[in-house]
Amino acid sequence: MTSAPFRMTAEAWMRYLKRRNEDLLICQKAIRDAQWDALQNIGHRLKGSAPSFGFIELGDLGARLESAAENQKIEQCASLVRELSEWISKQSGDLPQV
Repeated sequence: MTSAPFRMTAEAWMRYLKRRNEDLLICQKAIRDAQWDALQNIGHRLKGSAPSFGFIELGDLGARLESAAENQKIEQCASLVRELSEWISKQSGDLPQV
């Protein structure tokens, strides 16, 4: 959690990661089914919300995912979804102590 500029409670952090995990599952299905709208929507949501929690990298990833989905670039979308998975894995190791 070190990338956030402020301290989130353990409960808030767990909720945030749970939502990103849900996004990841939706993205993985959307890649398999070429659901461009789903990928674009999640990218847009990440682009807008992540920076407000201090996760600038995640916001940038969201912007790139939104753009790739708009242009229906499946390989780029798949790569970005892998980056999202890696981001979640990395952040999960930084869970706050309860």
